[in-house]
Amino acid sequence: MRDFNDGIRENCTMLLPDAKAIREQGVAEAHRIRYEEWAASHDRSVFARIGIATPERGALKLYGSDGVGRIVPMEWPPNWLALRAAMTARMNGVGRPPVASPDSDSIPLPVFADAARGSELEWMIFDLNEEYLRTKVLPRSSRSI
Repeated sequence: MRDFNDGIRENCTMLLPDAKAIREQGVAEAHRIRYEEWAASHDRSVFARIGIATPERGALKLYGSDGVGRIVPMEWPPNWLALRAAMTARMNGVGRPPVASPDSDSIPLPVFADAARGSELEWMIFDLNEEYLRTKVLPRSSRSI
């Protein structure tokens, strides 16, 4: 199980751009570059959906990856509405960090604007592809236990 968890964590963190890249390259380009680097050595099927929640002009906007690394505007899926509320509260300087419910396939991760203060520049939300993980990844992980 440790190999499985490590693999999921590595997939997510490889897709997270850092604040410097976002500031220098812009949101879209920073995410495109990370996606292309990740996709060159990882199976894209691990995620059912990848979202990027970013504050823009006082509102929290959501973008999704289109499968080739470009980000495109998207509507908030119903299962992400609690995350949206928590992220909006954080954006406004109140509330706890967003956490997915224990029965969720979603993993929210922050991109910090300032590591020293821990303020969030944006969040990425990863929806795991449960079917792919159950049929392709877990059988391999259990062999190495």
